[in-house]
Amino acid sequence: MLDIARETLADYSNVILEEIDVTEMRFINDFDCIVSFWCLQWVPDIVLAFKNMYQALKKEGKVLTIFSMGDDPFINMYRAVKASRKFAELDNFSVPIDYSQFDGLDKRLALIPFKSFELKQCRQSVELPSLDTYRKFVHGISFYQGQVEPDRIYEINEAMVTAFDELCQKEYGGKYLFDMSLQVATGIK
Repeated sequence: MLDIARETLADYSNVILEEIDVTEMRFINDFDCIVSFWCLQWVPDIVLAFKNMYQALKKEGKVLTIFSMGDDPFINMYRAVKASRKFAELDNFSVPIDYSQFDGLDKRLALIPFKSFELKQCRQSVELPSLDTYRKFVHGISFYQGQVEPDRIYEINEAMVTAFDELCQKEYGGKYLFDMSLQVATGIK
């Protein structure tokens, strides 16, 4: 993703792109704006991530984040494939996302002294142009790495694609709907 961003933003001298763990970054009053899409659900301590983003913002700086709540077609198809018991390696697989950290998140984030802050949950459904779009998405996520042998990851991902196809045929009349709950957080320091 950084390579794509670097290529896209190459002509903008006021943009800095760095790969940094949001729970370890130590910026203080450095940024006018922080934007994060589809990342924070992977963070082991989302409150710490927001505290660090708050510190990194300049006065009047803005934050916009969107992250999944764990009911998206990727996680749901992982759960379906695991429940099928076709892949023994999933029996002891530890999901690299702790969705329990979202419980009461609004109350914990309210303790960060943003001038204004809103966290809202919304439902979104996006019709994908083809099953291949979902396939590319699934194969592009490093979900199983480090716990499942690489040659088995492809097979598991393809089983997820098949499960998604079957769901879409049954529930959506063949439309490939990526239906999910999202958290949208906006704030001003």
